[in-house]
Amino acid sequence: MVGVFVFNTLIVNKIRRCKQYRCLYLGVGSKLKNKIMNSKWEYGEYILDFIEKKIEDKDILNTKNYIEDSHKNELVGKFNSNFSLYKKYLHIPLFFYFRELDLNIKEACDCLIIESYTASITLTNHILEKALKLALIQNEIGVLHLDLTDWSKLEVVYKKYADKPMGKILCFCKDINIGLINKDEYDELVVYKEKYRDGFSHYSPSQILNNEGKIVISTYDNNKQKIITNELSRKKVPPSFHTYLIYEFTKKNAESYLKFVLKVICHLENRLAYKLKSNNG
Repeated sequence: MVGVFVFNTLIVNKIRRCKQYRCLYLGVGSKLKNKIMNSKWEYGEYILDFIEKKIEDKDILNTKNYIEDSHKNELVGKFNSNFSLYKKYLHIPLFFYFRELDLNIKEACDCLIIESYTASITLTNHILEKALKLALIQNEIGVLHLDLTDWSKLEVVYKKYADKPMGKILCFCKDINIGLINKDEYDELVVYKEKYRDGFSHYSPSQILNNEGKIVISTYDNNKQKIITNELSRKKVPPSFHTYLIYEFTKKNAESYLKFVLKVICHLENRLAYKLKSNNG
């Protein structure tokens, strides 16, 4: 809502006269030019002081309340509009081998409901990587029972997989002696890893927007007095466009990515059940 961010001149000037605001936005940059900072994040507390400061000015307080009420109403509106669309993910059958993921899946559902699509994708990355590591651990030692007695064995296997990067985890899963995924499944997961996991974890717009088509950018040339149109790959557009393009990507793909990861988990669930049953005779 554009109106939330519009302050009248009087209120803006009053906010800027606050000590915290002056320190944070007006004075810090010039002081840093010839100064070596003596402590970590020396100026970092100014923003916290600014947002936590008790406000007594009536105009600023009214604006603050308006912003908070507008944001609250926006969230309520999103919830009312989207809950019926995404409530189905609250009824995902509890996985036997992946019970630890239940809370994370519900959190990803919550993100979709309030249209926090980037948060949903980031959390789905977490779910996928966690599921793959749990699959490897349980494939080696069996089901993770709470009454497990041989904790030393669990510790050894846990260290073997838990701290490994996702690329190595995928290789382990594909290993013929482990056999949790086949080559085609491995290749597909690598594509998702590069676009979603690496793209968002490391904020790499070129990876996120790769193969997402082109965008037409039009500018007006004053000298030639005509509109100049350029067609660019989405991953090559100027940085100022990245935020919008990535938001559109997350809005379009967050739910489908969660569906894909749930499909992977279901596959691992059944694959583990078959392998452990075979190992037990």
